[in-house]
Amino acid sequence: STMRSIVSSVKSAFGRSPSRSNSNQNNSTSRVVMDRARAYTAAFLLTWSWYIAIVVLRGAGVPLPLALRYLAILVPLQGFWNLMIFMYPKVTKAKRSGGRNNVSWCQAITEAFCPAINGWREGRIARNDEREIHQKEVETSEISTRQQQQGDAE
Repeated sequence: STMRSIVSSVKSAFGRSPSRSNSNQNNSTSRVVMDRARAYTAAFLLTWSWYIAIVVLRGAGVPLPLALRYLAILVPLQGFWNLMIFMYPKVTKAKRSGGRNNVSWCQAITEAFCPAINGWREGRIARNDEREIHQKEVETSEISTRQQQQGDAE
C-alpha cells in the first residue's frame, strides 16, 4: 500500500507527457541517466570489490595471493573513474561541436577540461586573422597607390 501511494504521488506530480516528442525525450533522458548510473556503479564495484574481498579474506585468516594485494591499488582510482564518467558527455559534445572540422579526441578533451584555453586559442586565431586581413588591405592600398602614381607619371 505504501508503494502504491508513492507510485500514485509520483504519477500525479509528473503526470503524462502532453506530446509524443516529450515522451521520446523523457525516454532518452531516462536512458542517459540510467547509463550514467550503471557506469558509476561499475566504477564503484571495480574499485571497492577487490578491497572488500581482501578485508573479508584477512578477517577469515586466509592467506592472500600477491595479485589480490596488488588489486587494492584500484581504491585511489575511484576519483579518476568518477571524473571520466562525469566528463564523458562534455568531451563527446566538444567532439560533435567541431562540425566539419573533425575535432580530434585530444582537442575535444582539452576543450572539455579547459574551455578557457580553447577560448584563448580562438581569440588568438581571430587576432591573427585580423592581422592578415589588415596586412592584405595595406598591401592592396600600396599597390593601388603605386599604380596611381605610375598612371600620373605617364
